[in-house]
Amino acid sequence: KLLEPDPELAFPNIEPWFTDSGHAFLRRYGDTAFARARRRGMARNAALVLGNLRDSSHLHLLQSGASDAGWEVREAVAWALGRFAHSVPSDALERLRRDPDERVALTAQSALEGAFFAS
Repeated sequence: KLLEPDPELAFPNIEPWFTDSGHAFLRRYGDTAFARARRRGMARNAALVLGNLRDSSHLHLLQSGASDAGWEVREAVAWALGRFAHSVPSDALERLRRDPDERVALTAQSALEGAFFAS
């Protein structure tokens, strides 16, 4: 048992990474390696993974991440949504295209142009 991974950490529920505050994230994961990346880093990484998986059952997480306070999360979400191409509604990408952070807006524009879609 000592060397067996904690199932909660080996296969975490990633939804709180997109919905919890930074403080709630640290309360939950403060004593784990997840704390080093912080909530924004974990949400950013999760968005990149979801974009590579292109599993539409996780679109609600990306939609949630589109309004994240961290520009790095919003940029990763824009890229991830772009991986779905025209199979997802573009309203979130349109909002991200008008994001005040230029990095997010440029990534969303590229996504809308199909730059990140891979068949």
